[in-house]
Amino acid sequence: MNIPVVGINIYSVPKGKEEEFFQWWQDMRDTLMLGSGIVTGRLHRNLEADAQFNFINVAEWENELYSTIYRNHAERMQRELKELGAKMIPGLFGIASSY
Repeated sequence: MNIPVVGINIYSVPKGKEEEFFQWWQDMRDTLMLGSGIVTGRLHRNLEADAQFNFINVAEWENELYSTIYRNHAERMQRELKELGAKMIPGLFGIASSY
């Protein structure tokens, strides 16, 4: 299929580890972008100070072929985040409806 694929990662980062997480995220983003095919991506920070999930990353790839880079790195990402005391819930999505 030649439809865009969206990767959505939800992160729970302990207080005091946000800067360390952000540095990790920038490094991981740069690694994922090496494989090309990425259309756009954004890291969002929750506006609620006590939120369980304080960061969400949304990245769009041209199609499912490019998202294999994401799949190949998801397990590694979870391992590295565990060392920070952070958790990640990953997911890949295809478009069901546009508005």
